[in-house]
Amino acid sequence: MNYILDEENSISNEETLLQLGENFESIGRFEGITFINNTSFWEVGQVFYEGWDKDGNIPTGFRNRTGVTVGGVNVPPNRRSVSNVQSQIKVQANFVECGLTNLVHHRTGRRISQFKLRSKTAPSGRFYRRVKFGITDRRTLKNEDAFEVTATYLLNDGSIEVEYMGDQD
Repeated sequence: MNYILDEENSISNEETLLQLGENFESIGRFEGITFINNTSFWEVGQVFYEGWDKDGNIPTGFRNRTGVTVGGVNVPPNRRSVSNVQSQIKVQANFVECGLTNLVHHRTGRRISQFKLRSKTAPSGRFYRRVKFGITDRRTLKNEDAFEVTATYLLNDGSIEVEYMGDQD
């Protein structure tokens, strides 16, 4: 599902992230991701993700991995895609990997076949409820089609952490 971005739904809006993670079970689980394409000209062909428990402290009835899940298809500039893990798949993910494929810059024609975004590992004893990955334009003297990557994490205790993940030149 894609949405138009505005100032209220920007990558930095923590309230939006909290609303996405409000309705969760009492024991808690990883619920999914939001991917935000906040660029002017990049289109993302596919967004895939997987969450897993690297600690191995898996509660009864839970799994250690979600399996690869489609998080978005044909995500154009200034749109977001919200993806939820199926309710029967219960994982307390303390690490999430997101892959973008078939990125095309509509102005320059540049193509990137694959780009990986890896979360940091959640602090010991905690896990992610939801992760928001985003790409944003970053113009440089070297090229006009660079972008930067950020992640925002909603943890099971309700805390939020933001991470600048670097640039793609």
